[in-house]
Amino acid sequence: MKFFFVSTVFTTFCISWNTLFSQNRQDSLNTKKIKSEFNYHFRILDSAAKTALSDTITCCYSSIYFMETYTKINGEAFVTYFGQFYFTKKDLLKWHNWYGK
Repeated sequence: MKFFFVSTVFTTFCISWNTLFSQNRQDSLNTKKIKSEFNYHFRILDSAAKTALSDTITCCYSSIYFMETYTKINGEAFVTYFGQFYFTKKDLLKWHNWYGK
């Protein structure tokens, strides 16, 4: 009876440890992927903002959508029937500040 209890506790410990380790590894992979995606979209938006003559920039629908989805910070520029095609330099600064925290 004592052997059964010890082996059950050991088995439970091993399963728990393996689950915890694999979950941390998966979280790490997801975090790396998300960081890579943020860097990709920031490069696009930063480049557009550098070349823009005005504060409101028109471009990059998918990058704007990505930033708004992950940061939950909506852009200040107006939204068309087809979606948000505009962002401001102030929006970009908010997204950078959110990511930096």
